[in-house]
Amino acid sequence: MRIEALLQTAEDAVEREDAETLSEMLSPSYQDSYGMTAPGVQGMLSNLFKEFDHVEVVSDKPVIQMKSETAEVKLPLRILVDWAGQRSYLVGRNLKPAQVRISFRKEGLHWKVIRVEGMK
Repeated sequence: MRIEALLQTAEDAVEREDAETLSEMLSPSYQDSYGMTAPGVQGMLSNLFKEFDHVEVVSDKPVIQMKSETAEVKLPLRILVDWAGQRSYLVGRNLKPAQVRISFRKEGLHWKVIRVEGMK
């Protein structure tokens, strides 16, 4: 599957609150600058989807840099949720999307996420 298709699959899974599909996209060696690993991200996603309703992803055109076995994606992103009866930004702001960086690595026949940064 191409990186663009993976990004769309991830966006759809977030809006469906489908932690299982998102977890399958993670590499077992996932590690970010906060020290989160794949199991930690999986638990966090499950908790987020329990806490928030009506998740909406708003993304701009990604910039994708491909190398032989890796890919780097820069993605302007906003994620809106309903929380305590209010519409709120979980990621990004009204006029300023978060500048998210997603690192992929080819593992076997599939691209897997090895790092995500900038989810503010």
